[in-house]
Amino acid sequence: MKFKVIPLLALAVLPALANEKWQVGLGFNSTHQDRLDYVTSNSLTSFKREGETAPSLQVSYRVKEYAHSDLTLTGEYQFNKSSDTSMISRGTSAAANFDGSGKLDRQFFAPGVMWNFHPTIDIGVGLQYRFERLHAHGGTLGGEITSNWDRPWFNFYLGYTFQNLAKVKPYIAVRSSAALVTAKAPALADLNTDWGQGKLVRSMAGDVESCIQLGVRF
Repeated sequence: MKFKVIPLLALAVLPALANEKWQVGLGFNSTHQDRLDYVTSNSLTSFKREGETAPSLQVSYRVKEYAHSDLTLTGEYQFNKSSDTSMISRGTSAAANFDGSGKLDRQFFAPGVMWNFHPTIDIGVGLQYRFERLHAHGGTLGGEITSNWDRPWFNFYLGYTFQNLAKVKPYIAVRSSAALVTAKAPALADLNTDWGQGKLVRSMAGDVESCIQLGVRF
């Protein structure tokens, strides 16, 4: 997936041609803890992924401007970030008890579109299509498994642009994102299959995200 960073970096070095249409920033994407419990009459199996904050590179270009709004094309690359995972299994016998830990790596590339309004602050709504790569290792989320997941996300954006500079305008923003496609947790009996393990990894990847962005507009 690293090759997908190249188009974003290429856009970032073209501010002289931009005519104040480009926005380049660094984001910090945060997901919350996820937990999945399987309870039967004689056992408990619990999977947990800790929350994470991952850096991302964000580039956007305003393709159409109106009186107080604009239509913007966006691109984002989230760098790989590992989350701690754990598995706890409790059975009726001591031999059935197990504690384990591992990692879930997550990164994505996402083209998108945003409609922005500019009363005093910047308000935007839009869609991203994220090409996510998930990699579980360490034995807690199905062993060593990689899953590529392509799905749409909805974004809500609030930002403020400092207008005191003529050519380069710093901005700060927050964004909330929600996946429009989610994974249903597999049945307990399916966890011993490759299909079930892949579905478990997807169900623990996170479907809601918050982000803080810092950058400049040209």
